[in-house]
Amino acid sequence: MFGLEGAAIAELAATVHEAFLDLAGEQDPMLNFDDPLAPTFEEALAQTLTASERDRFEEHARAVLASGTPARRTLATAYLLAIRP
Repeated sequence: MFGLEGAAIAELAATVHEAFLDLAGEQDPMLNFDDPLAPTFEEALAQTLTASERDRFEEHARAVLASGTPARRTLATAYLLAIRP
């Protein structure tokens, strides 16, 4: 998740990731642009983790970000087609 995966927080990251996967049908923000209900990252942390788990997750995230080593992963690809007039 956001390049923050690691053995130290693997189970916590999986739990938080499920908060985004639980959106289904009409609540899916990719299908319903008029009423996006996707939680923010902070809301997902609050919904899925206890206070001590959140602290552990945030501590790990800060350490990874401070070291400058988070892996960047591209999850989307765009194809562009142009026709000269």
